[in-house]
Amino acid sequence: MLRRRKGLTQAMLARELYVSRTAVSKWESGKGYPSIDTLKQLAGFFSVTVDELICTESVNHADESTRSHRIFPLLLCISDLLTPLLMLLPLFASRTPHGALSVSLFASSLQPYLKALLLVLILCTALLGIGNAILRLLRKERWQNKGALICTLLSLITFTLLVLSSQPYAAIFAFILLSVRSLALFKGR
Repeated sequence: MLRRRKGLTQAMLARELYVSRTAVSKWESGKGYPSIDTLKQLAGFFSVTVDELICTESVNHADESTRSHRIFPLLLCISDLLTPLLMLLPLFASRTPHGALSVSLFASSLQPYLKALLLVLILCTALLGIGNAILRLLRKERWQNKGALICTLLSLITFTLLVLSSQPYAAIFAFILLSVRSLALFKGR
């Protein structure tokens, strides 16, 4: 709020304080906090007291912001872990002389190449998702973001193939997972 009132960008404030723009962004989003020395610099720069900078209201706001940012990675992990259910649940149609049965991917009447492609896409999405969870634990944000985007692309391709192969139940399940993943990916930024 103080930065905006002065008409400064995050980069401009960062230059004034000799910190990175990323540090300022983390402070403002509640993902990180300035050191005591930096708090003193901030207070002096904005002509306020350190107490005004760290008042209870702003600390509570930062805590809420941090909590909301934790749910999005959790949603990504959940969607990754649920992706293999696409091949295990009876969501695929198998034609019989008496109608259609609902079966798993393995027992479906899809062309073998399409089954194999779907299987590869599903497994790659799940494995990349597990890799992303490990990268999150290791705090490798750059690679994790790329992995999350790749998983989303794979989920979109899977959904498209399911729609094109006339598998409505599997497509609905894939669409729900894709929606959760997209929401978590873009809201978590």
